Amino acid sequence: MFWCEFPDPEETLDMKLSPIVASHDFGKPILDFSCEACRDGHVWVLLDAEWRSEYEPQTTERAVQAVRLMQFSAAGVSHLPAYADA
Repeated sequence: MFWCEFPDPEETLDMKLSPIVASHDFGKPILDFSCEACRDGHVWVLLDAEWRSEYEPQTTERAVQAVRLMQFSAAGVSHLPAYADA
């Protein structure tokens, strides 16, 4: 997933300043995502729990958290405590 935080035009003297694009690899394909309008930087992410990497053994029976609540910012991405991986 890619994201960026645009600079505030009122706080930025140089209007030609470009936003920095960041990325995060969830290790599984993203099926859907939804931004929470009332919460700054909070995004629900739905992952494909059935997908397996060609390098991942077929016998792996690891539980996958398919729905995650994340917080994205210019500083990075983090799982919110109630939804963090075990």
